Amino acid sequence: MAPEELRVDGKGLNTIKEGSASILVPDGPQDVFYNPIQQFNRDLSVLAIRAFGEDNIARAASKPPKKNHWRKRAKNARHYESLNTAESGAETQEMTQGEPPTKRQRLDSEDKAVTQEQGPPEVDPPEKLQDGMHEKNHGPPQKPIRILDALSATGLRALRYAQELPFDTSITANDMSKDATASIKQNIKHNGLEERIAISTANAQAYMYTLAGDDERRKYDVIDLDPYGTAVPFLDAAVQALKSGGLLCVTCTDAGVFASCGYLEKTYSLYGGLPIKGLHSHEGGLRLILHAISSAASRYGIAVEPLLSLSIDFYARLFVRVKQSPADVKFLAGKTMVVYCCDSGCGAWSTQYLARNSIYSDKNPNNILWKHSFAQAPTSPPKCPHCGTKTHLSGPMFGGPLHNPAFISRILDYLPSLDKTIYQTTDRLEGMLITALEECDSIHDPSTSSTSPPNKPSHAHPPKNLAAQPLPPPSSTPTPFPSPSPSPLIPPLHPSTLDPHPFPLFPSALAKVLHCAAPSLTQLRGALRRLGHRCWCSHTKPGSLRTDASWATVWRVMRAWVAQEARIRRRAVREGTPGWGILERGREMGEGGEWFVDEVGGGIEDREGEKKEKGKGKGEEKEKEKGEEKEKEREEDEEEGGVVLPKAKDGEETKDGEKAKNGKKAKDGEETKQMQEIVFDEELGRQEELGGKRLRRYQTNPRPNWGPMSRAKAGGKKKAGEAVGVDE
Repeated sequence: MAPEELRVDGKGLNTIKEGSASILVPDGPQDVFYNPIQQFNRDLSVLAIRAFGEDNIARAASKPPKKNHWRKRAKNARHYESLNTAESGAETQEMTQGEPPTKRQRLDSEDKAVTQEQGPPEVDPPEKLQDGMHEKNHGPPQKPIRILDALSATGLRALRYAQELPFDTSITANDMSKDATASIKQNIKHNGLEERIAISTANAQAYMYTLAGDDERRKYDVIDLDPYGTAVPFLDAAVQALKSGGLLCVTCTDAGVFASCGYLEKTYSLYGGLPIKGLHSHEGGLRLILHAISSAASRYGIAVEPLLSLSIDFYARLFVRVKQSPADVKFLAGKTMVVYCCDSGCGAWSTQYLARNSIYSDKNPNNILWKHSFAQAPTSPPKCPHCGTKTHLSGPMFGGPLHNPAFISRILDYLPSLDKTIYQTTDRLEGMLITALEECDSIHDPSTSSTSPPNKPSHAHPPKNLAAQPLPPPSSTPTPFPSPSPSPLIPPLHPSTLDPHPFPLFPSALAKVLHCAAPSLTQLRGALRRLGHRCWCSHTKPGSLRTDASWATVWRVMRAWVAQEARIRRRAVREGTPGWGILERGREMGEGGEWFVDEVGGGIEDREGEKKEKGKGKGEEKEKEKGEEKEKEREEDEEEGGVVLPKAKDGEETKDGEKAKNGKKAKDGEETKQMQEIVFDEELGRQEELGGKRLRRYQTNPRPNWGPMSRAKAGGKKKAGEAVGVDE
C-alpha cells in the first residue's frame, strides 16, 4: 500500500499499512529493515500460525480434564509456599543463633545466587497482558498461544499476529538493535497494542538459550525466525526454546548457498550437505534446510515434522512442528538420503537412504514393531545407466515429505472467507498451496502400506519390463487426497513416511539432451498418464513436472516424442554425448532407429549408415583408433564395476534388409510396437485444468528491480548509489 505522510515529534514519517497493521518508516535512508515484497510471506505466516493455533487449542480441549486440577495446584502451591517460608524462617533463626550452616544449606544458597546471576534478559512486559480466561462452562483458564518474533526489525509480524489471529496470544518482539526496538515500541503505540505485545532487546540466540531446559510454561508455542540470510545459527537455540508440539517458522534468503553449486563448501558448513546441480536445485535446497533443522533437534531427542515447505521467489519458507520424542528420532536415519545426479549428462537422479526402517511383528500380530538397520549400498553405478555419463553426489538431505496435506487443507479452507483488502496475495496463496497439496500425492507411508518400502529408489535402474500399463480412469479434477475429515485436529504423518519421488523433471531440459523441440507439459503429462503414471506440478518453478514414472520410462517417452513429432538431424547428436547414449539405449531395447532426418533430402537414415559413411578414406583410421581407445576404457570400467553401453558389431544389420543386433532376426513391426503404444494425449494431459478456474501458481514480477534488497545500515547511513533496505 502507498505510504502516507505523517509527522511525529517533528520528524517526517511514512505510514505503511499491511494487513491489519501499519508501521512508521522515516523519510530517506532507514536503519530498520523492511521489504514489502515479502507480504506474501507474512500473509502465509498469519494463516499458518492460525491453523496451528486452532489445532493446538483443540488438542488441549480434547484431553480429558482432571477434576479440580487447577484448584488443587493452587492449593498445593500455597501449602508449599507456607512450608518454604517456615523452613526459611527456621534457617534464619538458626543462623542468627550463631550456628554454622550445613553443607546442604551452603549449596542451596550458592545455587540461588548463580540462578539470579544467570537469569534471562530483561523484557519490557506489556502494560496489561491478556490472561486468556474463558468463563465458558466454568472451565480452566485457556492459556494464550505464546509467540516469539525473534528477529523482529520493525515489529510488523508481531503487530499482524496480535491483530489478525482469532485466539488469545502472548507475543514477544525481540531484536538486538536498540534502534529496532525503539521502532517496534513506536509502531506498537501507533497501533494501540501496548497491552498485547512485549518488547525484548537481546541477542536472539542468547535469549532463546535462557529458556533451554527450563519449565515448559516459560517456553514458546511458536517461534518465528526471519533473518537476513540463513537461519541456521538460530536453529539450535530455537528447538530448545519451543514447547513439545510447538511450531518453528523458518525463512532462509541465502538461495545462492542452499540452491546453488557455486559455494558447495559453504553449503556443507551451514546445512550439513552438498547442494544439487540442476533445475531442481531449489527443491534440494528445501531438503537441505530440513536436514539442518532435524539434525539440530535430534540431538535433544526432538523429532520434527514439516507441515509446509515452500521455495518462494528468492527465499525458502518452512513451517515445522517439533515434538519431544526420542522414539520418533530413531526414524531420522531412514529418512535421510544422498542423491546420485547425472548433472553433466541426461539429468537423471537416484536416491540412497542412509538406513532402513522396516516393520516386523512378534507373536502378537497386532503389535507392530520397527527395526532400524543399515541400508544396502550403493544403489547406483558410477556411471549413469541411461546415458553412460559420470554421476555426482549430493546430500545428505531430508528424504521425507515436505508437507502435511491436512495442514495445507486447513489453510485452504480459510481462503474463501478472507478479506482481500487485508490479504492481498490470496490468489497466489491459493495457487501455490494447491500445487503443494498435489505434491503430497507422492507420499509413501510404510506403516499403512502393504508394499515394500521405497528404500530402494524407484529411479535407480531401468526396469526390465517396460510394457505399457493400463490406462487409468479419467477424472476432471486431481484428487491427491480425500476431503479432510471434520476432526478439528491436524493428524501428524507417521515418522517413517518417505517421499519416493522427491524432485521434479523439466521437459525443456529433457529436450536439450536430445537436441530436439521440447514437448509441452500437457503432451508429456498425457503420454505418462496413458501409461498409468501419476503427474503433478512442482511449486518451485514453472514448467516443472513431478511423476512416479521411472527415468527409464521418461526417456522411453522422449524417444517416442523424437520418432513421432520432433526428429533430429544426424549431426545434432554425436557419438559419446548423453543424447547419443539415450538413443543407443533405445536401440538396444528394440525401439527402432527412426529418430534422424536426412539433412539434404529429408529421408530417414539409420545410425549404422552414418557409421559407414564416416569409415571412408582417412576417417577410417581415426575411427579405428577411437574404437581401440573405447575398448580399453570399456575393459577398465568393467574391472571397476561400471556400467558401459554395448558396442555395435560390424556386419550386423537392421531389419531393412540387414541383420538384427545380437545375431537375432528382428520380426517385422516389433521394433515400433512399443513406440506406437505411447500417445501424446493433450486432452488427458490438461484434464486437471478442466472445470476449474485458472490458478496463479507462480509469481509475476510485482515491480521493477524487486528482490531481497540491501541490508539496512546502522543509523540510516548508506553508501553512495546503494539501494535503501526496506523488513523481511
